Amino acid sequence: MIFPTTVRTQNYPTTIRPQKSSKMVNPSSQGFSLDSNMDTMDTEEKQSCGTRQIIHRGIGGEATKPGEYPWNVALTKPDKTFFCGGVLLDNNHVVTAAHCIIGKQNMYKFGTNDVVVTIGAHDLKMRERHRITVAVKSIRVHPDWNPLLQSYDADIAVLELVKSVQYTDYIQPICLIEPNSPISSLTDGEVVGFGKSEKANHETIAQRINTPIQSNEKCIKSGQHESLVSHRAFCGGSANGTGVCLGDSGSGLFVFKNGKFYLRGIVSASLRGSLYGCNVNTYAVFTDVIKFHSWVKSGGVHEAETKVQQLEAEIMNLRKQMAQRPSDLKSSNQGGMQKNNECECPDIGVLARGLDQS
Repeated sequence: MIFPTTVRTQNYPTTIRPQKSSKMVNPSSQGFSLDSNMDTMDTEEKQSCGTRQIIHRGIGGEATKPGEYPWNVALTKPDKTFFCGGVLLDNNHVVTAAHCIIGKQNMYKFGTNDVVVTIGAHDLKMRERHRITVAVKSIRVHPDWNPLLQSYDADIAVLELVKSVQYTDYIQPICLIEPNSPISSLTDGEVVGFGKSEKANHETIAQRINTPIQSNEKCIKSGQHESLVSHRAFCGGSANGTGVCLGDSGSGLFVFKNGKFYLRGIVSASLRGSLYGCNVNTYAVFTDVIKFHSWVKSGGVHEAETKVQQLEAEIMNLRKQMAQRPSDLKSSNQGGMQKNNECECPDIGVLARGLDQS
C-alpha cells in the first residue's frame, strides 16, 4: 500500500472479551505447519465472525498489530514467495482474487501445489508461534472470470484447505454481508494487505488504509476505469496519493458495524502508474463480494455445477452398463443400438465440463 507519512488511518472500535485460560495445541495432521505452539480457546468461544480477540490500545498507525485482523491471509508459493492476499471465510475456505490464480492473458495459472496459505501471520519474515501454513485441497475460480478480457468482472476465487483450521486469538473468520442488508450501504471501509509500499517492496507486516467506497459513475468520470468495472464491482479509495498497490490483490476491503467487521470487497485492479507500478492518484477496483454471496458462502460451488456433476456420473454409469451388455445385444439397425455399443448421442460430459473450474 502506498500512503504519505502524514496520512493516518482512523481508529476502529475493538471488541473486549473476558480473559480465558489457554491451552497448547500441536496439530500433527498432514497439511499443517506451525512455527510453534499457539494459544487457543474452545471452539464455541471462537464462532463469532468478524471480531477481534486481542485488544491493542492506541491503534491508529499504518502497520497492523498481531491479531488485529485475524482473518487476514497471505498466499505464497512453496518457496515462501508472497504473491497475493486473501481472507479467511471459515475453518476450511479462503477467498481471494481470481487473477491471483489465473492471470490476465493466461500469463500464469496456479494449481493446488503452487499455493500455500499462511493464516495468523503478523510479520511474514519472522517465525511466529501463532501462525500456521496450510496446503490447498482445491481451487475454484468463478466460472465467469475471463482472463482474455480487459474487464475484471467476477475476479474472485475460493480456496479449499486440506484440513480445517482451528480458531485462535490470531485466526478468526470474517463476516459476510447478506444481500439487501443495511450493512451493504456503508461506505467507510479499510483495506488490509501485504502489498507494495513506497519503498517499492511488498510489506512483511500487513498495512491498513482507509478506503472509502465510491460510486462507479464517479469512478468512470475520474479516468480510464470504464473497461475495468462492471455491475459486480465497485471503486474505492481516496485518489490522493494513498491506495492499494501491487501485491494487495486478493486482500479484503472491510466495513465495521455493531462490533463486527464484514467483507465488502476484494482488491481487484487499479490503473498502472509510473510510481511503484500503480496509480494511487486514482481509484482502485474491487470485486463486490455481496454480488457473489451465495457462491462464496457455498465454497465456490454452483447449484448448476452440482447438477452437472450428477449428470456426468449418471452418464458414466450408463456407459459402463452399455459396455457390460452381452454381445448378442449388438443388434444392427434395431433399438437404436450401434455396433460396439457406441451411442450416437452427444457427449454431454464434455459439453458440460467447462463449468467445473476446480
